[in-house]
Amino acid sequence: MAPKPKASPSPFHPKALLFTVHLWLGLASGLLFTLVCATGFLIALHPVLETRFNQEILNRGSAVSSVSADVVVKNGLAKLASPPRDFLIPVEKGASWRLRGEEHRIYLDPNSGEALGELPALWDDSYKTLVKLHRWLLLDSEVGRPITGAAAIIYLFILTSGAALWLTKCYRNLTRGLTFRKGVGWKRAAYDAHLVLGIYAVLPLLLMSSTGLYWSYREPYKAIVFTLLDGAPAPPPTPKKKKGEKPPKETDLPYQKILETVGKELPYPGEIRIFFPQKGEGTLEVEKVRVPELFQLPTRDELVLDVKTGGVVSRKPFESQSRARQLLSQMYNLHTGAVWGDFTLVLYLLATAVGTSLPLTGTMMWWNRMRGQRRAKEILARRLREKPTPEKA
Repeated sequence: MAPKPKASPSPFHPKALLFTVHLWLGLASGLLFTLVCATGFLIALHPVLETRFNQEILNRGSAVSSVSADVVVKNGLAKLASPPRDFLIPVEKGASWRLRGEEHRIYLDPNSGEALGELPALWDDSYKTLVKLHRWLLLDSEVGRPITGAAAIIYLFILTSGAALWLTKCYRNLTRGLTFRKGVGWKRAAYDAHLVLGIYAVLPLLLMSSTGLYWSYREPYKAIVFTLLDGAPAPPPTPKKKKGEKPPKETDLPYQKILETVGKELPYPGEIRIFFPQKGEGTLEVEKVRVPELFQLPTRDELVLDVKTGGVVSRKPFESQSRARQLLSQMYNLHTGAVWGDFTLVLYLLATAVGTSLPLTGTMMWWNRMRGQRRAKEILARRLREKPTPEKA
């Protein structure tokens, strides 16, 4: 006797239901995810390209400044066309110092004190456009933010369901799910690209999606983090400042003494940022960020210094903060791949490249599946038509 054909699995079987959810969520939102991953890839790559093509401005300094920081900042302020916000000293040898205003950035040579000018508008404009597209889809932020937040939640379902389907298929033969087959056609290659590359990129993509929710649902996100890690309610949100004329900043600061204080209090390699206080304030804030390396987070220590003397008023070390505040301070680094320096940057670039391709390969698999099913139905129908009836036999 011929073996009985296997019954089709019930559409309500857990595996079939998981596949259906994964498939239709992916098809419905694939274009959006391709766009978000592609723009995320370009945003992560943007600083590298910016530095590569602007060496004359960004790398004109020397390892040690031969002029006072007071002279360097004074020359920069004279050239800055908008009110100042902060002054940044990179950790890289030869990197130019940066003075940032409300609308402009100007770079300074710490060796000569010369103001090197601004970057071409192309770099600022392209970065701002990429960020608006990535976070708000070029819409108003109040409209685009919840859309990308909902997309991140959907993407979490897609990634977790995809990982679960991978396990159900490959748990008995992990090599099959981790390597490409050789000598296969383009259909099987697309399948392998989705199956194999997807599992390699799933953890970074899950981390990017879960941290991306922070910018769409900031206050609920903070509330959950503080409840889970600190067992306490989150602090109330800082009230938004009304739009209008901003108060003037105090720029007559003892910059050289500030740097000496920072070097004494925080004697490790790191990026230094000095925030200009408002006029009349007696203190200013300075932060120093450790160089991110493998298993070394870019933690940030803060100092509050006296405006006149540059002496320490108070300290805010990273270690003294609560676990919730520590995690939230690393949210941007976790989302962009800066958390462990170049290692995670390269890992995230590869993951976002894969994330860009997953909706495409998934759609190709669905299309090939639908064509195969349609062709099988046509063949079956033709055979039934051609099969002789008992009367004719």
